[in-house]
Amino acid sequence: MVKRDVREAIEVLDAAMKASGQTREMLKAPAVVEALQVVGCDIGARPKDAPVFEDVRPHILAVRREPRRLTVEFDGSASELVEAFVAAEWRCCSDLVFSVSPGHPTVMRIEAAPELVDMVEGWMAPGP
Repeated sequence: MVKRDVREAIEVLDAAMKASGQTREMLKAPAVVEALQVVGCDIGARPKDAPVFEDVRPHILAVRREPRRLTVEFDGSASELVEAFVAAEWRCCSDLVFSVSPGHPTVMRIEAAPELVDMVEGWMAPGP
């Protein structure tokens, strides 16, 4: 069972991402900063110039979901971008475990509690 405050934080983050589509702007909102803290993200630890979701999203080829894991395949030409994104995420989001395997395709795996995987899955749909 997901604690109410975590569920509410996930709802705030999901709504903010879907409404803005611009991570850097979204991260300035006090409600988003508070929600990130609830789910274990220290956004201040993330390098300010690091790639964000909308930077990697156009390169997504496929997304596969398992209960506690999301596997995202990217065009191999985006390997460096995806690696930089994962390195930044490792610094800020302790409740999400990221890994990346460069290649053709480049594969990123995100492991976390199912409710966090649900949230990230909604952001990782292929497309611009």
